[in-house]
Amino acid sequence: MPEVVSLFTQNNDRTETKRIQKRIFDSYEADFSKHAPNEIVPRIRMVWQSVPSQLASEKYRPKSAIRASLANYKEETGMTNIPLYGIEYITDTNQK
Repeated sequence: MPEVVSLFTQNNDRTETKRIQKRIFDSYEADFSKHAPNEIVPRIRMVWQSVPSQLASEKYRPKSAIRASLANYKEETGMTNIPLYGIEYITDTNQK
C-alpha cells in the first residue's frame, strides 16, 4: 500500500490513512465478484473478513521478530533491531 505509507509519512494523519486503507480493502472485496464464480463469492468474503481476527489471535504471534532500520543493534522483548548495514551478515533467522 504505497499510497497509504506515502500519505502517512507526509502528514502523519491517522484518520486519512485509515480512510484510504478502508477504500483499498473495500475495492479488494468488490473484486471478488468480478473474478470468482458467484456461488463461492459469499464464502470468499467470509474468509476475507475473518483474516484480521485470525491475525490478532495468539496463535499467529511470533515469539520474536527482526526489524531492519537505521538504528543500531538492539535487543528488546520480542524484537531485535538490526541496522541496515548489518543485514548482509544475517544467515539464519530460524532459531530453534
